[in-house]
Amino acid sequence: MRKLPESPNKKDTVKLRHPDFPTQFKEMRTMYRFETFDELWATFKREHLDLWTLYKNEKRPYLTPHTFRENAPFQMKKAHDIGCCCIFCEGFNELRRGANGVIAKIDAILDRMKAARMSDANAALVSLLDKVKHIIALPSKYDTIVACLHPCLASDAKLESAQFSCINGSECHACGFRQLWSSQIRKKLLTDDDEMRNNFILAGTE
Repeated sequence: MRKLPESPNKKDTVKLRHPDFPTQFKEMRTMYRFETFDELWATFKREHLDLWTLYKNEKRPYLTPHTFRENAPFQMKKAHDIGCCCIFCEGFNELRRGANGVIAKIDAILDRMKAARMSDANAALVSLLDKVKHIIALPSKYDTIVACLHPCLASDAKLESAQFSCINGSECHACGFRQLWSSQIRKKLLTDDDEMRNNFILAGTE
């Protein structure tokens, strides 16, 4: 159970109220369960064989016993969708609705820049745009979040392996989409008043 991912959102909590005194409660950060209880029970067998043997049902040893379910952490909830384990993650769907349009615009900019003679600085911009396009084009929210945490998190790693500093606000200065957009392209493309720099190579009809 300790390996289950914990929500990075401090407000994403579960309260356990006292049965006789409901004003008294215990509050813990939400843990998300992506596996079924039977899958967790199989993992429990591999890691704690002696306890598994003690509590298993002799007739149905591979089905989760009632004791295992009842003693699961109260803050554990079933995850209904893959995402960043944040209660506000659903707002990410609105961003993804415009993904196809953004990708088309980026492709047009890349074609225009590749057709021109590029300096080393412009080649670096093309590389940044390619990374932004790759992240936006990923098929799921989960894959997008993992890609944003590169290079601190490997592309084939799990989100729960991410460091706390990487998912807690802007503490990490190595990963995050802001390193590509806010700290790089946006500063070069827009002024402090959010006006387009028309003399910048990325500026165009797109």
